[in-house]
Amino acid sequence: MYPVPTLVADWLRRPQREFAVKALVNDVEYGDDVIVDFSIENSLSLSDELELGTVIPSKLTIRFRMHSQFPPNAKIVPYIALRSDNLTWDEADMSWEEADIPWAGGTTDWLPLGEFYVDNRTKDRDIWTYVCYDRLVFADVEYVSGLNYPTTMQAVWDEICELIGFTYDDSVVIDPSFTISAGPAGYTCRQVMGFIASANSACVYMGKDGVLRFKKISKHNEPAFLFTESDYIRVQQTNPVKSYSRVVVIYDPDDGLYYEAGSGSEAETLYVENPFGTQAMADKILAEINGLSYTPISMPSRGFPHLDQGDVINFESTESLAWEDADIAWEEADIPWDGVHTHQSIILHQVLDFRGGLAMQIEAPSISEQESEFGIDGSLTAAVKRLNENAVRYGKPYYGVTHSRTEGIVVQREDGTAKAVFNADELAFYQGGQRRLYFDAVNNRYVFDGHLQAASGTFTGELQGGSITIGSGNNVFRADTQGIWAGNGNFSDAPFRVNMQGQLVANNAQISGTISSSTISGGQILGTLILGSTIMTAGPGVYPRIEFSSDSNMLTAYTNPQEYVRIITNYSNTPAIQFIQNGINAGILYAAPTDFYVFALNRPLGLSGTYVKFWSGDVRFTSWSSIKIDGSMRTLQQELNDIWNAIYSLM
Repeated sequence: MYPVPTLVADWLRRPQREFAVKALVNDVEYGDDVIVDFSIENSLSLSDELELGTVIPSKLTIRFRMHSQFPPNAKIVPYIALRSDNLTWDEADMSWEEADIPWAGGTTDWLPLGEFYVDNRTKDRDIWTYVCYDRLVFADVEYVSGLNYPTTMQAVWDEICELIGFTYDDSVVIDPSFTISAGPAGYTCRQVMGFIASANSACVYMGKDGVLRFKKISKHNEPAFLFTESDYIRVQQTNPVKSYSRVVVIYDPDDGLYYEAGSGSEAETLYVENPFGTQAMADKILAEINGLSYTPISMPSRGFPHLDQGDVINFESTESLAWEDADIAWEEADIPWDGVHTHQSIILHQVLDFRGGLAMQIEAPSISEQESEFGIDGSLTAAVKRLNENAVRYGKPYYGVTHSRTEGIVVQREDGTAKAVFNADELAFYQGGQRRLYFDAVNNRYVFDGHLQAASGTFTGELQGGSITIGSGNNVFRADTQGIWAGNGNFSDAPFRVNMQGQLVANNAQISGTISSSTISGGQILGTLILGSTIMTAGPGVYPRIEFSSDSNMLTAYTNPQEYVRIITNYSNTPAIQFIQNGINAGILYAAPTDFYVFALNRPLGLSGTYVKFWSGDVRFTSWSSIKIDGSMRTLQQELNDIWNAIYSLM
């Protein structure tokens, strides 16, 4: 029952009561000057008796007197309140603290009656009739889960509420031990919500404030409202009191597989269809409903807008019995002196109807014991039942497998990422909605779009195809009608290729590692560039040899490991020739920007020939003293001094 202040609850029972109504349509308020009437249908069960796991949207039918119409899928929230204008002092049986009533009259607080969305509309002259449903209709979408299974029912419930945008209150209590082993493929969000609710002995409904709720079905539920004889027009008991002492949880209705708990007749059995059912669920449901009883009734009454579907109610009725008809034992004669009996029932279906005043129709149906035990089917009904038991039905999921007229047999993963289709025209495997492996019936071939991996095995027979490609991007090996090549995806520019004439061609090949051969012969070695880490004329440890190294970008001629000459690519920002003797730098030649240098390090620099000839330029020395005669090591300056002294002595 929706909570209302005590004052409002008391006023709803007044013989003389007046209502005010309004509606918010997309947050725009419309009053009772344009609202003609409305009715709201709330159901916990649409069958002939109590059910678990129902998720039934409430229905609003409302009429407005106006020329314009509301936009598609408009949100309509009806409200109702009690007027206090006609309240007299003798009727104001309330405490002074609770009397929050304006002296000029007015209304009580507005009570919301639900959030609804327009489904269809009709117009008769200037009256627009809108048929609307609450937000549970948005749950009629396929449930594609992103969870990892197995997982808890609580996690699935939370994911569904997040996907649809639902909020729920603390009435939603889900057993943390209940799990779902695999993703519920082929079911809608609404169906899965019902399965979770039934496992927890509950039904799902949308509250008057737009918040999702559980209606727990339990023998422990206390009555929420008492109908006195002045509150209803009449009450008709439609069947004997209904009681439950046995639970059957059907987890495979097609094969008739189920779990059961408790004992009792067919009329005392509560059937629950749940593909995730377990024995633990059956035991828990039995613990809640074992001994639950209600009186099946049909009762037109005054309207009480705060009652919800699933509320347990009591109602009073006067039942007289003459002494001559009292053929019962005295100890069994539990008869009140005033003849007023109190009975208990449950609201399984109710219609709240506003037409100036407020009326209500309450239904609590049940199947009689005779109907439960001795249901007789006609020949057509029996044939349909046999067909349902034995036939594969279109669109009915069997653990991820469905059968349809359009696709035939379809096998689909719970999360929708993969699907397989089998029929006479198509044998196909899908990934994320894209067809990857299929049989092309027109061209009589199998087509595979993806990665083919063979762990082991031997192919026998002839393999034919336009091309074979290994790798991608700049690392491709390909064999096709032009030849065999390795490179960057373009045959003409491939660094390495074997053409159809049997010629090996390297345009721009990079070779890492070692190429070994006793003899490489041919008229020409074609190629614009040869790259490698080391190229040697003899193997490691063998001398003499010449070596090309990419590590230091040098060309080296070895006599032995301690004696060699090498060409250096960068010596003081210029190429140079370096001589090494005994592992020590012996000399170097290089060209500077303005000079050409020849250095002999820690040793003489010798020039030898028939004669030394200089063709151009000067021969420059730092001084005459730097010119010496080999042997005596006398300098030219000394010789000049001796000549000058001899001349000077003759003067």
